[in-house]
Amino acid sequence: MARLTRRKRQILEILGESNPSGFSLLNELRARCATLDKVGHVDTRRANHRRAFNRTVLSNFEQLRVLRLAWRYRGFDPRLTAGIFARWAVWELLDHGYLSSPPRSEELIITIGRDACSAFTNLKDGRFAIVGTAILHSDLIVVGTHEINENVLDDLCQTSWVIVSSSDGKLSRIQNEFPLVDLEVLPQGIIFENGQEVSTAKRKSMF
Repeated sequence: MARLTRRKRQILEILGESNPSGFSLLNELRARCATLDKVGHVDTRRANHRRAFNRTVLSNFEQLRVLRLAWRYRGFDPRLTAGIFARWAVWELLDHGYLSSPPRSEELIITIGRDACSAFTNLKDGRFAIVGTAILHSDLIVVGTHEINENVLDDLCQTSWVIVSSSDGKLSRIQNEFPLVDLEVLPQGIIFENGQEVSTAKRKSMF
């Protein structure tokens, strides 16, 4: 059995404190560890931390279970839901410095498609501004200390942010459990109920 290093003990501690206990998205786990390690948002430092962290979890940590719900440029598992995708997108924004802390439920609206996910913040005048867009160019991975079953995925998708999708140019709220495979692609721009038109910034990957 491989040696339980300080980093591995830290990972196990964070997983034990996660919700659901013992399970996390890989990018969420990585961002939480980076905060404890005081890893700043300098590009090279962050990139090195991501590579080293991913290598530890995916290749050198036999105590952990791993489930890939999306693969770079190769599609996604039909069990991937809107809630899990939204959760992953918010942690991508946090990991890349577009958000400084996890947003409260009333601070964020997430527009989701089957290929990308944009987060918008509520402004004081009732209008919206884009925070960033996360595109499925990265692996979306769940890690856990025990078997990753359907109940775990159901718990992981329970986010508090409002999630909406666009169909025929109209926005409608969707449930966290909605399968990603049943959604349309994210449009280049959306129109909110108040008539404000906002770009999703999808033409350029923000990360």
